[in-house]
Amino acid sequence: MAGAAKDRLTGYPPNPAYGTGVCRRRFGFVASPRRMTVSLYDDFHDMIVEIDHDGSVVTATAGAMRRFPKDTCPGAVALLQQFIGCDVTQGRSAIAGRFSRGAHCTHLIDMAALGLSAIQRGVADQTVELSVTDPDADHRQSLIVKVDGEVALSLELQGEAMVAPAQYAGRSLFGGFSRWADEQFTGFERDLWQMAQMMLFISHGRKFIVDGTTRIAARDEPHRKGNCFSYSDPAFQTALDMVGFFRDHTEGLPPRDREGERTGREGS
Repeated sequence: MAGAAKDRLTGYPPNPAYGTGVCRRRFGFVASPRRMTVSLYDDFHDMIVEIDHDGSVVTATAGAMRRFPKDTCPGAVALLQQFIGCDVTQGRSAIAGRFSRGAHCTHLIDMAALGLSAIQRGVADQTVELSVTDPDADHRQSLIVKVDGEVALSLELQGEAMVAPAQYAGRSLFGGFSRWADEQFTGFERDLWQMAQMMLFISHGRKFIVDGTTRIAARDEPHRKGNCFSYSDPAFQTALDMVGFFRDHTEGLPPRDREGERTGREGS
Protein backbone atom coordinates (compact mmCIF):
# COMPACT_ATOMS: atom_id res chain seq x y z
CA MET A 1 0.00 0.00 0.00
CA ALA A 2 1.15 3.54 -0.71
CA GLY A 3 0.76 6.59 1.49
CA ALA A 4 2.38 8.01 4.59
CA ALA A 5 -0.58 7.73 6.94
CA LYS A 6 -3.84 5.89 7.20
CA ASP A 7 -5.92 9.05 6.82
CA ARG A 8 -4.65 9.41 3.26
CA LEU A 9 -6.81 6.49 2.11
CA THR A 10 -9.89 8.67 2.22
CA GLY A 11 -11.21 7.76 -1.21
CA TYR A 12 -12.17 4.24 -0.17
CA PRO A 13 -15.30 3.02 1.64
CA PRO A 14 -14.83 1.95 5.27
CA ASN A 15 -14.34 -1.70 6.17
CA PRO A 16 -17.16 -2.64 8.57
CA ALA A 17 -15.02 -5.42 10.07
CA TYR A 18 -12.19 -3.07 11.02
CA GLY A 19 -11.47 -3.22 14.73
CA THR A 20 -12.02 -6.98 15.00
CA GLY A 21 -9.20 -8.41 12.89
CA VAL A 22 -5.48 -8.93 12.54
CA CYS A 23 -3.17 -7.91 9.72
CA ARG A 24 -0.42 -10.44 8.96
CA ARG A 25 2.76 -10.48 6.90
CA ARG A 26 5.54 -12.97 6.22
CA PHE A 27 9.05 -12.69 4.83
CA GLY A 28 10.84 -15.82 3.65
CA PHE A 29 14.58 -15.99 3.00
CA VAL A 30 16.20 -18.89 1.15
CA ALA A 31 19.84 -19.06 0.05
CA SER A 32 21.20 -21.12 -2.81
CA PRO A 33 24.68 -20.90 -4.30
CA ARG A 34 25.26 -17.23 -5.11
CA ARG A 35 21.57 -16.33 -4.77
CA MET A 36 19.26 -15.05 -2.05
CA THR A 37 15.52 -15.34 -2.63
CA VAL A 38 13.20 -13.15 -0.58
CA SER A 39 9.44 -13.72 -0.55
CA LEU A 40 6.77 -11.41 0.83
CA TYR A 41 3.21 -12.48 1.55
CA ASP A 42 0.57 -10.42 3.39
CA ASP A 43 -3.00 -9.18 3.23
CA PHE A 44 -2.21 -6.96 0.23
CA HIS A 45 0.86 -8.42 -1.50
CA ASP A 46 2.53 -11.58 -2.80
CA MET A 47 6.00 -10.88 -4.24
CA ILE A 48 9.40 -12.44 -4.90
CA VAL A 49 12.85 -10.85 -5.19
CA GLU A 50 15.97 -12.77 -6.25
CA ILE A 51 19.43 -11.35 -5.69
CA ASP A 52 22.43 -12.98 -7.39
CA HIS A 53 25.90 -12.15 -6.08
CA ASP A 54 29.52 -13.23 -6.24
CA GLY A 55 30.15 -12.85 -2.53
CA SER A 56 31.16 -9.23 -2.95
CA VAL A 57 28.59 -7.41 -5.11
CA VAL A 58 25.15 -7.94 -6.57
CA THR A 59 25.52 -9.40 -10.07
CA ALA A 60 21.87 -9.78 -11.12
CA THR A 61 18.36 -9.22 -9.82
CA ALA A 62 14.89 -10.48 -10.67
CA GLY A 63 11.43 -10.18 -9.22
CA ALA A 64 7.84 -11.28 -9.59
CA MET A 65 4.57 -9.77 -8.40
CA ARG A 66 1.63 -12.11 -7.95
CA ARG A 67 -0.73 -9.92 -5.96
CA PHE A 68 -0.52 -6.13 -5.74
CA PRO A 69 -2.72 -3.03 -5.30
CA LYS A 70 -2.31 -1.10 -8.59
CA ASP A 71 -2.20 -2.46 -12.14
CA THR A 72 1.06 -0.56 -12.73
CA CYS A 73 2.92 -2.11 -9.76
CA PRO A 74 4.70 -4.85 -11.80
CA GLY A 75 6.54 -2.14 -13.69
CA ALA A 76 8.62 -1.55 -10.56
CA VAL A 77 10.31 -4.94 -10.93
CA ALA A 78 12.61 -3.57 -13.65
CA LEU A 79 14.01 -1.02 -11.17
CA LEU A 80 15.60 -3.84 -9.17
CA GLN A 81 18.35 -3.66 -11.80
CA GLN A 82 19.53 -0.46 -10.11
CA PHE A 83 20.89 -2.58 -7.25
CA ILE A 84 23.38 -4.44 -9.45
CA GLY A 85 26.84 -3.59 -8.17
CA CYS A 86 25.74 -2.96 -4.58
CA ASP A 87 28.22 -4.21 -1.98
CA VAL A 88 26.66 -7.25 -0.30
CA THR A 89 29.13 -7.01 2.59
CA GLN A 90 27.39 -3.79 3.64
CA GLY A 91 24.10 -5.61 4.10
CA ARG A 92 20.90 -3.56 4.29
CA SER A 93 22.78 -0.24 4.31
CA ALA A 94 23.97 -0.84 0.73
CA ILE A 95 20.41 0.01 -0.37
CA ALA A 96 18.60 1.63 2.56
CA GLY A 97 18.80 5.40 2.33
CA ARG A 98 20.76 5.35 -0.94
CA PHE A 99 17.88 4.95 -3.39
CA SER A 100 14.61 6.84 -3.69
CA ARG A 101 11.80 4.85 -2.06
CA GLY A 102 9.30 7.04 -3.88
CA ALA A 103 10.61 5.97 -7.27
CA HIS A 104 10.54 2.29 -6.35
CA CYS A 105 7.94 -0.10 -5.04
CA THR A 106 8.51 0.41 -1.31
CA HIS A 107 8.05 -3.31 -0.69
CA LEU A 108 10.47 -4.47 -3.38
CA ILE A 109 13.16 -2.06 -2.21
CA ASP A 110 12.70 -3.26 1.38
CA MET A 111 12.89 -6.88 0.24
CA ALA A 112 16.11 -6.21 -1.64
CA ALA A 113 17.67 -4.44 1.34
CA LEU A 114 16.62 -7.23 3.71
CA GLY A 115 17.93 -9.77 1.22
CA LEU A 116 21.39 -8.18 1.30
CA SER A 117 21.24 -8.31 5.09
CA ALA A 118 20.38 -12.00 4.92
CA ILE A 119 23.37 -12.60 2.63
CA GLN A 120 25.61 -10.70 5.04
CA ARG A 121 24.29 -12.76 7.98
CA GLY A 122 24.78 -16.05 6.17
CA VAL A 123 21.10 -17.02 6.30
CA ALA A 124 20.24 -20.38 4.74
CA ASP A 125 16.48 -20.52 5.35
CA GLN A 126 14.56 -18.15 7.59
CA THR A 127 10.95 -17.13 8.17
CA VAL A 128 9.86 -13.86 9.75
CA GLU A 129 6.15 -13.50 10.53
CA LEU A 130 4.51 -10.32 11.76
CA SER A 131 1.05 -9.54 13.04
CA VAL A 132 -0.73 -6.46 14.33
CA THR A 133 -4.22 -6.27 15.74
CA ASP A 134 -6.73 -3.69 14.60
CA PRO A 135 -6.95 -0.79 17.07
CA ASP A 136 -9.41 -1.29 19.90
CA ALA A 137 -11.74 1.40 21.27
CA ASP A 138 -8.78 2.96 23.11
CA HIS A 139 -6.61 2.89 19.95
CA ARG A 140 -4.40 0.16 21.41
CA GLN A 141 -2.73 -2.48 19.24
CA SER A 142 -0.39 -5.43 19.72
CA LEU A 143 2.41 -5.96 17.19
CA ILE A 144 4.40 -9.19 17.29
CA VAL A 145 7.41 -10.27 15.22
CA LYS A 146 8.41 -13.93 15.16
CA VAL A 147 11.59 -15.39 13.69
CA ASP A 148 11.29 -19.08 12.84
CA GLY A 149 8.36 -19.34 15.23
CA GLU A 150 10.01 -17.62 18.20
CA VAL A 151 8.92 -14.16 19.38
CA ALA A 152 11.70 -11.68 18.62
CA LEU A 153 9.81 -8.43 19.17
CA SER A 154 6.59 -7.67 21.02
CA LEU A 155 5.18 -4.14 21.03
CA GLU A 156 2.13 -2.64 22.67
CA LEU A 157 0.99 0.49 20.86
CA GLN A 158 -1.49 3.26 21.47
CA GLY A 159 -2.16 5.73 18.71
CA GLU A 160 0.89 4.31 16.87
CA ALA A 161 3.24 5.18 19.75
CA MET A 162 4.82 2.47 21.86
CA VAL A 163 3.48 1.80 25.33
CA ALA A 164 5.68 -1.26 25.83
CA PRO A 165 8.53 -2.08 26.07
CA ALA A 166 8.62 0.58 28.76
CA GLN A 167 12.01 1.95 27.71
CA TYR A 168 10.53 3.01 24.37
CA ALA A 169 7.23 4.35 25.72
CA GLY A 170 6.02 7.37 23.77
CA ARG A 171 8.20 6.69 20.71
CA SER A 172 6.08 6.67 17.54
CA LEU A 173 6.73 4.18 14.77
CA PHE A 174 6.46 7.14 12.38
CA GLY A 175 7.76 10.69 12.40
CA GLY A 176 11.53 10.33 12.66
CA PHE A 177 11.38 6.62 13.44
CA SER A 178 14.03 5.55 10.91
CA ARG A 179 16.65 7.92 12.30
CA TRP A 180 15.82 6.84 15.85
CA ALA A 181 16.04 3.15 14.93
CA ASP A 182 19.37 3.70 13.15
CA GLU A 183 20.73 5.20 16.36
CA GLN A 184 19.32 2.46 18.60
CA PHE A 185 19.84 -0.79 16.69
CA THR A 186 22.21 -2.53 14.31
CA GLY A 187 22.26 -5.69 12.18
CA PHE A 188 19.31 -8.05 12.22
CA GLU A 189 17.72 -6.25 15.16
CA ARG A 190 17.51 -3.12 13.01
CA ASP A 191 15.96 -5.20 10.23
CA LEU A 192 13.26 -6.43 12.60
CA TRP A 193 12.33 -2.90 13.61
CA GLN A 194 12.11 -1.91 9.95
CA MET A 195 9.77 -4.84 9.33
CA ALA A 196 7.70 -3.84 12.37
CA GLN A 197 7.28 -0.29 11.12
CA MET A 198 6.18 -1.46 7.68
CA MET A 199 3.81 -3.96 9.27
CA LEU A 200 2.01 -1.14 11.04
CA PHE A 201 2.15 0.95 7.87
CA ILE A 202 0.41 -1.59 5.65
CA SER A 203 -2.15 -2.45 8.35
CA HIS A 204 -3.76 0.96 7.80
CA GLY A 205 -5.23 -0.49 4.62
CA ARG A 206 -7.50 -2.76 6.67
CA LYS A 207 -9.53 0.28 7.67
CA PHE A 208 -10.96 0.48 4.17
CA ILE A 209 -12.26 -1.70 1.36
CA VAL A 210 -9.34 -1.10 -0.97
CA ASP A 211 -10.05 -3.70 -3.66
CA GLY A 212 -13.70 -3.12 -4.56
CA THR A 213 -15.16 -3.03 -8.03
CA THR A 214 -14.92 0.77 -8.21
CA ARG A 215 -11.32 1.18 -9.31
CA ILE A 216 -9.73 4.35 -7.99
CA ALA A 217 -7.10 5.98 -10.18
CA ALA A 218 -3.83 7.17 -8.69
CA ARG A 219 -4.30 10.54 -10.36
CA ASP A 220 -7.52 10.97 -8.35
CA GLU A 221 -5.39 10.97 -5.19
CA PRO A 222 -2.89 13.78 -5.91
CA HIS A 223 -2.03 14.07 -2.20
CA ARG A 224 -0.29 10.68 -2.47
CA LYS A 225 1.84 11.53 -5.50
CA GLY A 226 5.50 10.58 -5.07
CA ASN A 227 4.90 7.97 -2.37
CA CYS A 228 5.86 4.94 -4.47
CA PHE A 229 6.32 3.68 -8.03
CA SER A 230 2.63 3.63 -8.94
CA TYR A 231 2.14 7.09 -7.44
CA SER A 232 5.07 8.57 -9.38
CA ASP A 233 5.20 9.56 -13.03
CA PRO A 234 4.71 8.05 -15.52
CA ALA A 235 2.75 5.29 -13.73
CA PHE A 236 0.78 7.89 -11.77
CA GLN A 237 -1.01 8.97 -14.93
CA THR A 238 -2.55 5.55 -15.68
CA ALA A 239 -2.49 3.49 -12.44
CA LEU A 240 -5.78 1.89 -11.42
CA ASP A 241 -6.72 -0.28 -8.44
CA MET A 242 -6.69 -4.02 -8.84
CA VAL A 243 -9.96 -5.72 -7.92
CA GLY A 244 -10.03 -8.49 -5.32
CA PHE A 245 -6.37 -8.40 -4.25
CA PHE A 246 -7.04 -8.19 -0.50
CA ARG A 247 -6.91 -11.31 1.70
CA ASP A 248 -8.11 -11.33 5.32
CA HIS A 249 -5.63 -13.37 7.36
CA THR A 250 -7.14 -12.70 10.76
CA GLU A 251 -7.26 -16.46 11.39
CA GLY A 252 -3.65 -16.98 10.27
CA LEU A 253 -1.41 -17.13 7.21
CA PRO A 254 -1.37 -20.11 4.87
CA PRO A 255 1.67 -22.40 5.14
CA ARG A 256 4.82 -21.15 3.49
CA ASP A 257 5.28 -22.57 -0.03
CA ARG A 258 9.02 -22.72 -0.61
CA GLU A 259 8.61 -24.36 -4.00
CA GLY A 260 6.48 -21.42 -5.10
CA GLU A 261 9.00 -18.83 -3.90
CA ARG A 262 10.74 -18.57 -7.28
CA THR A 263 10.55 -16.22 -10.25
CA GLY A 264 10.96 -19.07 -12.74
CA ARG A 265 14.19 -17.82 -14.30
CA GLU A 266 17.22 -20.07 -14.72
CA GLY A 267 18.55 -21.28 -11.40
CA SER A 268 15.33 -20.51 -9.55
